[in-house]
Amino acid sequence: MSEESHSGGHSHSHGGHSHGHGVENAQGFTAQGPAAQLSPLEEASIQSVSGQQRVLYLDCQSGIAGDMFVGALIDLGVPVAVLEEAIHGLGLDGIRYEILRGYSGAISTLKFNVFEETKQPARSFAQIRTLLQKSALSKAVVERALRIFERLGRAEAKVHDTTLEEVEFHEVGAVDSIVDIVGAAALLDWLDACVVVSPLPISRGYVECQHGRIPLPAPATLLCLEGLAIVDSGLECELVTPTGAAIVGAEAQVSGGFPAMQVQALGWGAGQRGLGDRPNALRVVLGVKPTSQEEQTSSATGRETLPLILGETNLDDESPECIAFTIEALLNAGAL
Repeated sequence: MSEESHSGGHSHSHGGHSHGHGVENAQGFTAQGPAAQLSPLEEASIQSVSGQQRVLYLDCQSGIAGDMFVGALIDLGVPVAVLEEAIHGLGLDGIRYEILRGYSGAISTLKFNVFEETKQPARSFAQIRTLLQKSALSKAVVERALRIFERLGRAEAKVHDTTLEEVEFHEVGAVDSIVDIVGAAALLDWLDACVVVSPLPISRGYVECQHGRIPLPAPATLLCLEGLAIVDSGLECELVTPTGAAIVGAEAQVSGGFPAMQVQALGWGAGQRGLGDRPNALRVVLGVKPTSQEEQTSSATGRETLPLILGETNLDDESPECIAFTIEALLNAGAL
């Protein structure tokens, strides 16, 4: 990852703690100035689309984690205020968060970090549910966040042969994962889009966690991805984290390649480590579903717009005059 950096990040604190600016970390990401300096991001906020369904495509060539997802949606153009309101709504003291601008390889990306200013306990599913239900978050955000936590909780319960209520989250019960998931829920609620996720790159090897040494992909992570397409990355490092898996497992409505859409905006969210063979970043693409007429053809360019539908039939003992008339009628109706 390049050491070159861009300005435009900020960091905030809760509970009366101070924060510093202008400090570059080892990955080449730099925090610069107060939240007001993020105004260019807010000015680039996504425009509303009346009467059209938004599509959010998660291009997970380097995997996905909660912090990558949050950074990508802010870079996409979701207002920073949506994230700030969600974090404040949690009502947790003693945490600090920052949004940094930098590079993943040669690509300009946003990095989202959460820090403990005051030691935070690891929380169980039941404790997280109570925290969210007592928070100042909207009902819609609470329900979405709980759906993500429940996806992971049920996976953990199955792996450890226990119940959802008794599941003890460790890494995901930490405050940074809670903020990542709640932030993701708030940003998705604001965006109101159909989520489509690419095939997810699965790693090899092992990872150390509170349960000891476990194989990759982590058992609960793989269970969270039930119903979604996966591919072997060939890498021995964790690309899809439990938090990232829970988000896509709970929110993705379609798993596959790029969907048909009119592209509106792109966003990039940075990961934690450098990868030797690719930028460690999540790309998100926002678009709107094309109308039925646009799905047949693009009058502006003359290019076909996918997806196309192929209809086939067998004809026997049909007069040539009827065939010719039928072909002409189909072409006039928009057939290719």
